[in-house]
Amino acid sequence: MTEVNYGLYAANDVVVPENCIRKVLALAKYHQTLEKVIITGAKDFEWDKELKVPASIATIQSGKVDIWIANSSCRPQIIPAGICIARMTEIEEGLISSLNKNTDKVEVQHQAHLGQAEEDFETLLDPELDDLQRKELLSFLVEFTDVFDLEDKPVKVSSKVKYRINTADSQPVKQKPYRVSFEERRVIQEEVDNMLKLDIIEHSESPWSSPVVLVKKKNGTWRFCVDYRRSNKITKKDVYPLPRIDDALDSLSGASLFSTMDLKSGYWQIEVDERDREKTAFITPDGLYQFKVMPFGLCNAPATFE
Repeated sequence: MTEVNYGLYAANDVVVPENCIRKVLALAKYHQTLEKVIITGAKDFEWDKELKVPASIATIQSGKVDIWIANSSCRPQIIPAGICIARMTEIEEGLISSLNKNTDKVEVQHQAHLGQAEEDFETLLDPELDDLQRKELLSFLVEFTDVFDLEDKPVKVSSKVKYRINTADSQPVKQKPYRVSFEERRVIQEEVDNMLKLDIIEHSESPWSSPVVLVKKKNGTWRFCVDYRRSNKITKKDVYPLPRIDDALDSLSGASLFSTMDLKSGYWQIEVDERDREKTAFITPDGLYQFKVMPFGLCNAPATFE
């Protein structure tokens, strides 16, 4: 991956409705065609946190690219033509989905030591709490230790929703594996073995296949990725409204203690519908596999996650 990045500018005046995600045409002024780039939101554009550009991989064609922009506010937002809305960084190999945000392998451990759990929770509590509040809150957290990732436990799957991939009557996309070195092949197989062990993926006989790509990070380790661009092109796009912040705040009326939590590998907590798992298939030099949970990089994954 190169370190040089370039601006992407809104091609036209655009209105993004409140609590919605909208596709916006952007122009790349200094490059006409780039096969693979990483797109991230421009800091000046996202400064107020009401408009966000989800990170993605795209192809610049004739100096143009479509970018998704999310408006989390309760009012429409106007994006004037010519404003820098995102940055693109050129990469050397195809990339769509980062399969593990932290890229650290998860080791399976089924039980948490309650004493250690209490120590871990203790460091997270607000120092403004009095002794009784701390005691009650610690007791509550320890009671539900199993829902917290204190020892890299396997990710649990939600029963509330399943991810669907609507490709209508399109023919399956089938691609060959990218050529890799012997060392890269070993890294790919290690990651595959780890995901099999965690029940994230399964062996596949799918007519679909997207290639695996390894991208080297700054620390010298590898990031395992899948290039879903061709599959995304034939997938019906889902525009799902973002939750209203004022509604969320209203639901907290009457509360006096507040907490913040983050989902571990959040996408992996959503199961892929059995009918669509074959469309997530990826191919390696050693086999064909498909996801049982929602991977990064599929175009409707953000909407489903909301």
